[in-house]
This record gives sequence, C-alpha cells and structure tokens, in this order.
Amino acid sequence: MKIFIVEDSSLMRARIAEAAMSVEGVQITGQAGDLNGVYSGIRGTMPDALIVDIQLLDGSGLAVLKQIKSERPEIKSVVLSNSSTSQYRHVAFMAGAEYFLDKSTEFSQLTEILTNWQAHSYSCAPTGFSDATTTPPSVQLNFPGASS
Repeated sequence: MKIFIVEDSSLMRARIAEAAMSVEGVQITGQAGDLNGVYSGIRGTMPDALIVDIQLLDGSGLAVLKQIKSERPEIKSVVLSNSSTSQYRHVAFMAGAEYFLDKSTEFSQLTEILTNWQAHSYSCAPTGFSDATTTPPSVQLNFPGASS
C-alpha cells in the first residue's frame, strides 16, 4: 500500500513515516510540508492513502484532502492533528477523511488503521469507476484559520 504524507513539521513527518513503514507492505511514495508540490506529488505517485495534517505552513490540509477526494474518491485518508476539537473532526470527515486522530493522544492508532487497510489488500488503482452509489454533498470548509 502506497502512502503520501502531508505534514508541515519535518519531525512529525519522520515519526509518521517510521510508524507507517512498521506495517508490512506499506511504502511512503511522497511527503510534502506545504502546498508547493503537494498536488503534483500526490497525482504523480498515485498513493492508496493520505495522512494529512489540518494546518500547513501555507494553507489547509483539509482543502488538499477535499480536492484530492473530489478527483479520487477511492483514496483512503487519515487526518492527524493537534487541533482535535469536535468542529475540526466534523469538517475533516466532511472533507472525506475516514479517520481523524489527535497527534497527542491517538497517534498509536495510525499503525492499526494502516495494518487493517493493508490486511484487506486495499488498493486505489484507478479502475474507471467509483464504488460510491451516491454523489457526496458539496463540502464548505468553514473552520478557524481557513481561507477560501
């Protein structure tokens, strides 16, 4: 399973990569700490899953997630953040996250999630169709510090 990490802290990116690589069969296909190159990086490496921070140095990780999910609804995603209020959780799920983890208290669950996805041989290889039977509603990202 191929993973792309979107996280502004280089120390946290390293910690996420180490945790993800501890799961057999997982490979890190790319990493980005800001919006420069994140979209082309994700599109160019075609990962099966994203691990995304809410706040990046120059933008919103949730805006990245929303855009990528609109292009590839089958891609799996985990949002990891220190901003773990119910409002952020709600907006993350509305943007397409399957999981939301608080970096401080729930980080250890990341390997469980990846292990489960890997055990089910999850692959997002484009197939030309989506498993979704309905079109998801439009998502308006309204959260503290967000810009349109």
